This record gives sequence, structure tokens and C-alpha cells, in this order.
Amino acid sequence: MRQWVTAFLVAWLFLTRLPLPSRLCRWFGAHETPFFRSVPFFPWVGLVLGGLLLAADAVLGWLFSPLLSALLLVVLLVVLTGGLHLDGWMDTADGLFSGRDRERILSIMKDSRVGAFGVLALVLLLLLKWGGLVELGNERGPLLLLMPVAGRIAMSGCVLFWPDARAGGGMGSLFHAPTEAEKQRFRPPWRGVVSMLAASLGIWAVTG
Repeated sequence: MRQWVTAFLVAWLFLTRLPLPSRLCRWFGAHETPFFRSVPFFPWVGLVLGGLLLAADAVLGWLFSPLLSALLLVVLLVVLTGGLHLDGWMDTADGLFSGRDRERILSIMKDSRVGAFGVLALVLLLLLKWGGLVELGNERGPLLLLMPVAGRIAMSGCVLFWPDARAGGGMGSLFHAPTEAEKQRFRPPWRGVVSMLAASLGIWAVTG
């Protein structure tokens, strides 16, 4: 159980910008734990983020108009995550829409500079998020809770089951377990949250 707590702390430090007490990190050895052990706990971090969004929605909906509260929710998620996924989204857009070969695409995605396609992709994504929250209105509560979980299930699933695009040359290589035994060791937490998400979506679909 201790190693699972440690892995969760590592996932939290990577996926969010919310600090943890240094004494807690030292006690569990979070800064010395390999990144790959945190991957199955990405969805659990998403669950906490979803809970924070749900709580914020209740407060913002009471204070502001639906349009402004939806916009502030989008901003809040960016602040909580430090825009980590948005940076990757922009890099992906720059690479895929460059029309180059595979090696050049990977080189573009590694470049820290952002191109026109990346900026356009960012603006469109944020507008879609805002518009989606406005359109859902009072029914967005369950999705605010579950969508951060679903997104991080996708992240951890890609790492657990697909190889690194750079074959050891990118950040993704830090999250790939070196042996099959390590993968099997940390899959139960991931399967648990996937089952929980599926059950929650099923209940939501039935109850409306």
C-alpha cells in the first residue's frame, strides 16, 4: 500500500501544479521514485481534479453568470494542471499539420517554440471546452467529475500499452516500465479506476 501512495504522489506532482508538503514527499520517497510507477495512478489524480472542478462549479454558478462561470472553469483547469496537456496538444498540432515525414514531425514536436498550427489548435480547443460547458448548463456536473478521469485513463493507457514514439529519446520514455513484471505490478490500480468510471457512466446514463 505504501508504494501505491508513493506512486500517487509522483503522479500528482507531475500532473498538477498543486504543491504537496515536502515532509510528506520525503516520508514516502516521492522524489526518488521512478516516473513509470506513477502511470496507473494518473486517473486517480484526474478524479481529484474532477472533484475540485465540481466544487468550484457549485461556487462559481452561485456567484457568476453561466457564461462567465464556464469560462472560469476552463481557466481553473489550466491553472491546476499548469497547461501540461495544452502544451502537448500544441506540439502535436504543429507536428501533424506540418505535412512532413515522421522524423521531421517528431523534431517539430520536440521544438519548444509554438507555430501557427499550435496556436490555432489551442484557441479552438479552449473555445470548444467553454462552449461545451455552456451548452451542458446545469447538467455538466457528472462530466466535470468524470472527464478529467477519462482523459488520464487515455494517457496512462497509451503509456501502458503502446511504445514510446521516440524509442527512448523523449519524455515518454521515463514513463514506460522497464520490464513486463513492473507493468503487471501496477496495473490493478489502473483497472480499478477504469471499472469505477465505467460504472459511474452507466449509472449516469440510466438515471439521466
